[in-house]
Amino acid sequence: LEYLINLNKLNLDDNKIIIIRPKSFDKLISLKELYLKNNKIVIVCELFPVIENFQRLILSNNRLNNFSSEHLDFLIELNLNNNDFEIVESTMLTNLINLNYLNLGENQIY
Repeated sequence: LEYLINLNKLNLDDNKIIIIRPKSFDKLISLKELYLKNNKIVIVCELFPVIENFQRLILSNNRLNNFSSEHLDFLIELNLNNNDFEIVESTMLTNLINLNYLNLGENQIY
């Protein structure tokens, strides 16, 4: 993926991804949208450098129970629907100052 510097949309839906290694998308400097729904992702950490254009992150239907919004200042849409969240920590969404849409439905939040 490192040579796809003009890529602005990446769809990795419906795979069997479990872990995304840190800085996996660092070279995708034009990325605006990333779709990772219907995988088995349990860990998402240090995925992104600060990308001003990055606006949409779809992580629905995975196995996440924690999330960090670090480096996601420009994100407009975040979908964490149908994961394994039980608690939404205040620090989890701290950096999402431009967020317009957040979906935390179908989790076990209490």
